[in-house]
Amino acid sequence: MDEHLFGAFAKFEKNQKEFERVRVIYKYALDRIPKQDAQNLLKNYRIFEKKFGDRRGIKDIIFSKKRFQYEEKVKANPHNYDAWFEYLRLLESDTDAKTVREVYEIAIANVPPIQEKRHWKRYIYLWINYALYEELEAKDAQRTRQVYQVYLQLLPHKKFTFAKMWLLYAQFEIRQKNLSLARRALGTSIENCTSWIKFAELETILGDFNRTWTIYELAVGQPRLDMSEVLWKSYIDFEIELEEYEKTRNLYQRLQRTQHVKGEEYLSSVYGGFSKKK
Repeated sequence: MDEHLFGAFAKFEKNQKEFERVRVIYKYALDRIPKQDAQNLLKNYRIFEKKFGDRRGIKDIIFSKKRFQYEEKVKANPHNYDAWFEYLRLLESDTDAKTVREVYEIAIANVPPIQEKRHWKRYIYLWINYALYEELEAKDAQRTRQVYQVYLQLLPHKKFTFAKMWLLYAQFEIRQKNLSLARRALGTSIENCTSWIKFAELETILGDFNRTWTIYELAVGQPRLDMSEVLWKSYIDFEIELEEYEKTRNLYQRLQRTQHVKGEEYLSSVYGGFSKKK
């Protein structure tokens, strides 16, 4: 396509005072001609909108200019993830879902060339933002699940992983009331009690106590956990805070029946103090 041809066509319609047709011609051409080959056309479109356009037209011009700038940035350095974040934020603000998804797919294809965790810390946020876009903006639960699952398969787990991604995926499945997939994700990835506790504390802060309870139940059911007595104590403290004293007693009785004897003396002193009060 030749920008000069579209420029002449737009000029003709402008002389006929067919301003809406002029706008359609410019937009059609700018959507199809590579930005680096359409600089004169873009310049003339800006002049046209400033003279004949409304607020929306001027906004479209600014949008096109910024989009071109971001496209040039990521073209120059495809691993400039901050540029991808800004570019995608722009598109999400004023573009259809199909376009946003296409650019996300291009962005996530730029996998860090080195399998070292420090090189992946910014990259994972492309996937996080992609999943959040599908869930919160596009309202597409199936695509959200696919984004999480593809990324978790992509991670070089033998070298490193990101507990954050597993937690976010599990939280998504809990929101979908799909506890079996949440259990599978968390059971596969989290062997650290601190991560479980932070996960539960987050839901407590958000005021969703049923979800907090679900997380604790998932956690204490895991067969391999380091410092499991800390997790049990956190669960007990949660029930005490809610003044669920009968549940607290039941938890302590359950704990006594498990093999989690490390720190039992400490837990006994804690529960003993609670019993004296209650």
